[in-house]
Amino acid sequence: MPSKKEELYDQLSQLKNKVTQIETNLSLISSRVIHNEITQKDLQKQISDITIHMTNIPPYDELIAQKTFEPFTDDLKKFTEKEKYEVVYDSIKDGFTSHTINNVIQNKNNVMIVVETNNGNVFGSFSSAVIPNSEKTGYGFYVTKDPGFFLFCLAGKSVLKPKKYTKKDTMYSLKMYSDDNEEFVVGSHCGFYVGATRNSFISNKMPLFYNGIDNVDEIVGMHFPNTFTVSRVCALVWS
Repeated sequence: MPSKKEELYDQLSQLKNKVTQIETNLSLISSRVIHNEITQKDLQKQISDITIHMTNIPPYDELIAQKTFEPFTDDLKKFTEKEKYEVVYDSIKDGFTSHTINNVIQNKNNVMIVVETNNGNVFGSFSSAVIPNSEKTGYGFYVTKDPGFFLFCLAGKSVLKPKKYTKKDTMYSLKMYSDDNEEFVVGSHCGFYVGATRNSFISNKMPLFYNGIDNVDEIVGMHFPNTFTVSRVCALVWS
């Protein structure tokens, strides 16, 4: 049977072990607190950086207003011999379908189509004649007998300054796809054809039907059967 002294030593040893365990636990808790504080500071810094970055992003309306053709307004005025325009269609906010663009350009004249690619190429067409009503179904049609029709390129693969391409004949001009066409949006006779996905292309026959173009690749750097992606289409009505 242990003596009183041995019992006290045993109790003291147990207390020391408990104290050691408590100190170890406190050390672990302290390390976790420090880690959490560091993590929280890192998160706060990341949130702060993201907030600063977001404040530098222009509002959506501003992004809509930033159209790449605007710096070339003087050139477009010269091409059309007109002074003012109204943007009646923007694929970013109005929808990128043949139906949406047909709905706003039919029964109008002096309509300009401006196409922007994801590689920064900007080109388009101008129709002086009144554009007929679109077809609900089918393949669509070409607008005919438009002596004022032309194509242009504002920023292209090898175009150093804006160029205008007049039609050699007035038989066909703007291509109006039917409202239910899900593959193509708008086009021009033997010129450009805007696809709804990654299927837009420049016709290799363009130099045969238009003045002022010797190399069909000067617009986007390629021609059919190679295709490219269109990022935006706008329709302007000039007066």
